[in-house]
Amino acid sequence: MKLLVKIAAIVIAAIAILTAILYFVYKANGGDVEVSFNYKNIESLIIVYEHLKGDYAKSGKIMDKLHKSLKENGYDATKGFGIYYDDPKSVKKSELRSLVGCIVDEKYYPNLKDIKSKFKMKEIPPSKGLIAEFPYKSRISVFIGMSKAYPKLNKFLTNNKLQPGPVMEIYNMKDKKILYIFPYSDIYDLRRGY
Repeated sequence: MKLLVKIAAIVIAAIAILTAILYFVYKANGGDVEVSFNYKNIESLIIVYEHLKGDYAKSGKIMDKLHKSLKENGYDATKGFGIYYDDPKSVKKSELRSLVGCIVDEKYYPNLKDIKSKFKMKEIPPSKGLIAEFPYKSRISVFIGMSKAYPKLNKFLTNNKLQPGPVMEIYNMKDKKILYIFPYSDIYDLRRGY
């Protein structure tokens, strides 16, 4: 009986320690941050991208690959992005569509002709949309941010009778934040070019 009590005490202590660690990791990666979407202007962006058909989880590798290629060509991108066209709850993983890549910093705009033949590039014109911010502390922040942003966005769209559509996520490494952008203007049609 004493052995069972000791084992139970060890299991309870281990669960308590694990819970404390998980809570600390959650909190340290923005778990206590509230997410809200606000109407804002969306700046013009020049993106370097690749098409991805399949699991959205593969987008990080593509961003890293493009970032490395840009850096090898003298362009240091501090922002990655993903434009996600399909809802993973209603579309099979193998059929999910997205554009994934890096955002070109304005300081490189005068020299873009040097790399246009090496990368797929396009400009996304300025517009208006719904934007939410979330802090980027580590890759764990990406998952916590998604779990907080998308339910709020879906609720906002439902309450305001807006149609769901593509969502753009921008991973700003310099400013340590993630932006979730839901464009609603016709000129900001992210479906073009997929």
